[in-house]
Amino acid sequence: MNKSMTRWLMVGLLVLWLFFVLGSFFAVQKPFAAENVTAVSSVLLDLLVVIWLCAISLGLGAWLLNWLIGDSFGFGETVVFGIGLGFGLLGLLIFGLGLVGLFNPLVAYVVTGGLSVAAAPQLWRLFRQSRSWQFTNPPHRLIVLYLILTGLLALSV
Repeated sequence: MNKSMTRWLMVGLLVLWLFFVLGSFFAVQKPFAAENVTAVSSVLLDLLVVIWLCAISLGLGAWLLNWLIGDSFGFGETVVFGIGLGFGLLGLLIFGLGLVGLFNPLVAYVVTGGLSVAAAPQLWRLFRQSRSWQFTNPPHRLIVLYLILTGLLALSV
């Protein structure tokens, strides 16, 4: 057998194997049931909320970092320290609201909306700054994709 024929034979066997495995799996697990759609949409909504809260905390933390220290940090340091400081501010804000008895959904929605508006200028500044930022030794794109997908999977559980 020549190389071309062997390659096409392997592709054909792979396709047959995929049909068999996926057919066997989806015969038992119904992929398009109503319960699955609601579960997947709930997880996607949870992930969007997590990303939104991370963006709010990044904007608040970058503002606090800029106010405390000045503009002496680069983009990477601002992101790392800004997210930590921002989540600290959010935690203290929630603690304070709970102490005065104002921790209810309506106040949480209003505060979250206000903090989103307040964090937007810092996020826009960081977005402009990120365009000029370069890795000194950039990782491979597949590694970055793997890390992102693994992180999203870990957050969805």
